[in-house]
Amino acid sequence: PRVRPSPTSVPSLLPILLAGLLAGLLLESGFGLPEAASAQAPPARVRVATVLEETIAPRRSVTAELRSPRIADVASVEPGIVVEVLVRDGEPIDAGEPIARLSDARLELELRIAEATLAAAEADVGERAAEERQAIRDLALVEESRAALAANERELLDAESARDVAAARLEAARRSVAVERTRIAFLQRRLADLSIAAPFDGVVVERFVEVGQWLPPGGAVARLVEVDRLEAWISVPQSVLEREARDAAGNAMVSAPFDRGGVSLRIDATGEVLELDAVRIVPQVSRRGRTFTAIGTIRNPGRRLLPGMSATAYVPLGEPRPWLVVPKDAVLFREGGATVWTVRPGR
Repeated sequence: PRVRPSPTSVPSLLPILLAGLLAGLLLESGFGLPEAASAQAPPARVRVATVLEETIAPRRSVTAELRSPRIADVASVEPGIVVEVLVRDGEPIDAGEPIARLSDARLELELRIAEATLAAAEADVGERAAEERQAIRDLALVEESRAALAANERELLDAESARDVAAARLEAARRSVAVERTRIAFLQRRLADLSIAAPFDGVVVERFVEVGQWLPPGGAVARLVEVDRLEAWISVPQSVLEREARDAAGNAMVSAPFDRGGVSLRIDATGEVLELDAVRIVPQVSRRGRTFTAIGTIRNPGRRLLPGMSATAYVPLGEPRPWLVVPKDAVLFREGGATVWTVRPGR
């Protein structure tokens, strides 16, 4: 016959099961094993570095933003119909390269008219010059006759007047030629303005026209942003001003913390750290945030950095002095604070 265990026999197995589970955990962790078995675990690797003493200035981290030094909505001088758009959003463009072109049919006709008028004016100059030469010869003959008492005073005066009139007409014809040449140069300038070019090297971030669109004078064609060099706009609290840096009136000098240089910039997106050699100051403190703006220029080869990126700037707080320096990986940050383990001889 089958024997069923009594209800009191089941709990008696729990101590045996718990003892087996505990023994398995001890064996897995290495406790209770012979020394030969426990010694097989590899020791933890520890890297050491030399503590150095360097002369550095204390710094404070503040927020910054990358901006383009030049942003322009490139506009057209002349009105007209857009016949060609040569760029797209995001394309780089060099200074002088065309962005768009307008129709030149009307101005070409005006230029032909001006060129024909110039030719007529130049022909008129030749005619007036011949008239002047004839008037000069006539005056010379009258003067000879007057000397021989063969001509009267009135004839001499008429000849002189005819010479003066011929000279004035010649001068007027020459001025007409100059006017037509200036008009032609003006039309050629207007024709050149129908090709709207980039004023500086940059990237097209937005275009505003399409082919067939009417563009009025001053109408924007595209937005161009310079990215080969950028500016870091740093928001600096007024508390970084040195108390001892004051002008003759006793007022704090805003530029004092930056006279030493040494402002560095860390790009938040890439982690890249750049040094700002020259920093200019906007000498005005904001009433709301009690901050002022410092601006530094950075080069951007390869255009890897973009306007609008956030950054962290480190501004100096005082004169450089000796400090003990260790790698940042050696500092352990815990709830109780920062800890650095040191290795000393004999310990």
